[in-house]
Amino acid sequence: AYEPFEAGSTNRRTWMLPLMREYLEQGNGERSIFFSTHNIADMESVTDYAVIMERGTVVEEGFVEDLKEKYILVKGEAEDLQKARDILFSISSNRYGFEGICLAENLEKLGGMDIVLETPTLSQISVAVMKANTSLKVAES
Repeated sequence: AYEPFEAGSTNRRTWMLPLMREYLEQGNGERSIFFSTHNIADMESVTDYAVIMERGTVVEEGFVEDLKEKYILVKGEAEDLQKARDILFSISSNRYGFEGICLAENLEKLGGMDIVLETPTLSQISVAVMKANTSLKVAES
């Protein structure tokens, strides 16, 4: 389904999400629903495998729980922003601090910083991976 909730009111979401979950659960792992959507937040509750594309190219894919282990949401203090910029991608900041996505394998590079680690949402992972891929393509051009 392409943008299954695009025309969607809250009522449509409220009705469709449980229906999709039920359909998938009754299939004992043998049923799939394919989504092409920009509204990842709506799909996260019924998605177990994600393919993230940017400009027609697959830039990441995997089981959602595996992706949530591969990537970490990092929040830190403003004084650590410059050091964190070299490690995080899709970073946002204000005068109080920053947050961004980091590969779990790079967490040791954040040593010595006062940070909080959280599990990212699929939406946060998708945005970060797409931004990182877009900036790499722009830099290569």
